[in-house]
Amino acid sequence: MKHILLFFLFVIVFSTTVEGQLQMFLAQNTDDGLTPALNLDSYTFEAAYALDVLLYSSYTVTDTDAGSLTFNQTDTYTVRVRRSSDDAVRSFTHTEVSDGTLLTWVGTGNGFVELWYDQSGNEYHAVQTDPTEQPKIVDADTLVVDNGKTATLWEDIVGQRLVSPVFDSTYEQPVTRIAVAGITDGYITDGSASERGVIGTRTGSAKYRIFAGSVADYVNNEVDGSQELWYGHFEGLVSDLNINGVSLDTPRGVGSGGLNQVVIGEHRTALNNTQSIGKIQMLLFSGNSLLADKADIENIINNIYSIY
Repeated sequence: MKHILLFFLFVIVFSTTVEGQLQMFLAQNTDDGLTPALNLDSYTFEAAYALDVLLYSSYTVTDTDAGSLTFNQTDTYTVRVRRSSDDAVRSFTHTEVSDGTLLTWVGTGNGFVELWYDQSGNEYHAVQTDPTEQPKIVDADTLVVDNGKTATLWEDIVGQRLVSPVFDSTYEQPVTRIAVAGITDGYITDGSASERGVIGTRTGSAKYRIFAGSVADYVNNEVDGSQELWYGHFEGLVSDLNINGVSLDTPRGVGSGGLNQVVIGEHRTALNNTQSIGKIQMLLFSGNSLLADKADIENIINNIYSIY
């Protein structure tokens, strides 16, 4: 009898401990303790940007801007923000972006993205030092959100863009570009200063468009600014574009071309309709084909952003 009682006592203690550890794991690996964490540890991306989501569990970065209030500090920073009241800048972690820390710090006015940290570990941070060309993350005392998740706000401003350093290598096709965004005009992102790889919209014609050295149009799709998950696969004539898990029509006129940089926002001022207008929440770039993993990656992202 004594052994039986000891056995049941062990089961109760063990079960309670495991349950507590599981609850602690969920709390540490989610934004709110309830929804699954966006964890891309199984996938390699050359550049990865998000605001209130930690993309890699081991990610940390050091703020190297001597003028920043968080200079020389290391944390899971996802964005560096300039506030309009006094032009002070500081970096924020993915939790600080959404838990009120960012909004409280900005105070009355606007908060602008000076730098969007690359979470891939390659330090291809997308930056804009000109204050007149920075997108907003706080607009008139209000955090910019789309479907409950933090976003960058892009307006019809000439030159509004964030630009990464040139990659160490030019990535020839096949390559993969993924975004969570809701725009009404322009293109979401560019693969270089010469438009070698773009996913976005073509204004005025209700078309989705990708570039891979030349134009590829996907017709008969309305552009209304609603939040969407874009999954662009660039590989010549077998290029493909998924929106919200659905593959669009076969593209027309896709050429060849490598990608060597990330440009978010406006791409070519000499052309019309090249400025992003709307909201952008996440961008991923891989120098490889991820077609075999497309469904899994889409599901991971959709579980966090609840797009479709």
